[in-house]
Amino acid sequence: MKTYKNQGLGLAFEYPSEWVSVDNCKVRYGVDVLMTNGFVNFGIMRISDEIKNGLIKREKTIKEIMRATIQINETLYQDVQFNKYVVRDAYTASIMVSKKSKTTSCIVIVEKTLIVSAVIDNQMFLVVLEDTPENYESGKSLSQLKQLFNSFKFLC
Repeated sequence: MKTYKNQGLGLAFEYPSEWVSVDNCKVRYGVDVLMTNGFVNFGIMRISDEIKNGLIKREKTIKEIMRATIQINETLYQDVQFNKYVVRDAYTASIMVSKKSKTTSCIVIVEKTLIVSAVIDNQMFLVVLEDTPENYESGKSLSQLKQLFNSFKFLC
C-alpha cells in the first residue's frame, strides 16, 4: 500500500501500490484525485460549499442526492446503502451503477460513495471506483474499498 496525503484537499488515505496517479486530473476530468491501474479507475471529488449549500437549501435527502448522481448512460445496479463502509469521524452513503466503459466498451460497475465528515464542518467528498463486474463479484473491489476507507483521514 502507498499513502496519499493532500493538506489542501484535507484528506489522506492508503491505496494499492499498483495504482498510479493521473496528472492534471482536475483540468482533464474535473476530479481532485484520479488513480488507475489500467482496468480500475478511482477518483475523489471534494464537494464545494456552493453545491453543498444548494443541496441543503433544497432539503435534499442523502438518498435523493445519491440517486441524482446516476447519469443517462448508467443503470442502477444496487440502490443506496448507508454506512456500507466505515470511515472514522464520518458517515457514508453508497450507490452502484453499471455502464459501458469508454475505453474498452465492456460493461463496468461504478460504485459512488458520499463521505460526510462529522467533525470538519460537514466536509463532503464523492469517491468513485470503476471496476469490472468480475472484481466486484469476487470481492476484490469491496476489499480494496474497505482498506482504503479504513485508512481515510480528514486533515485540518
